[in-house]
Amino acid sequence: MRLSERLEAIVGLVPFGVSVADVGSDHAAVPLSLLGRGKVPFAMGIENKPGPFAKMRRAVEASPFASSCLLSLSDGLSQVNERIDCAVLAGLGGKLIAAILRRDVPSHPSIKTLIVDPHSERPAAYRALMDLGFRESASVSLVEGGLYYEVSRWEKSLLAVVYDERQLTFGPLPLSMKPAPWRAYWGAEAKRLEGIAVSLPRGRSAKREELLQRARLIEETIE
Repeated sequence: MRLSERLEAIVGLVPFGVSVADVGSDHAAVPLSLLGRGKVPFAMGIENKPGPFAKMRRAVEASPFASSCLLSLSDGLSQVNERIDCAVLAGLGGKLIAAILRRDVPSHPSIKTLIVDPHSERPAAYRALMDLGFRESASVSLVEGGLYYEVSRWEKSLLAVVYDERQLTFGPLPLSMKPAPWRAYWGAEAKRLEGIAVSLPRGRSAKREELLQRARLIEETIE
């Protein structure tokens, strides 16, 4: 099965030997790839609507791994199997990921590893992970199809996890590693904010200064 670069990043971050649940699994590409590569012994695909669930079920039933891939028509991690110790939440908004994590993870203490790929509002997801005691252990920044993606792995920590606002905004590991796709994404964001600022009418000087300050913060951060 040929995967996109983004899905390859997700598969690459899943630790060897875990049992994994994929929320919003679509065609079950991630679970089936992990099973096919012998990276995990057991997987679970989760969809919360009948149409996508049927599509996922057809893909799994057509594969050699139907007996090793449990399927669930449910919401988030609410009905995750007790064997699961790693969960993937990819392709969702950051606020939705945060809501799922805050609601479901405390009820499933077996989950020690989370792979997230928020497509918007990343700080909301990162803050929820921090509040739940997870620390970022790996990160992949990439551009595919003209879109920026930030895929990261978070591990349950025995110690308190504290990230500051800048780390939550820019991603703890990307902020320290400053990979090229991350720099390009944030550099473009700074230019976008500057463009909006200079286009504002004179009567909105306070908003202009707010946008310019934000752009300067970004530029200082990516240096």
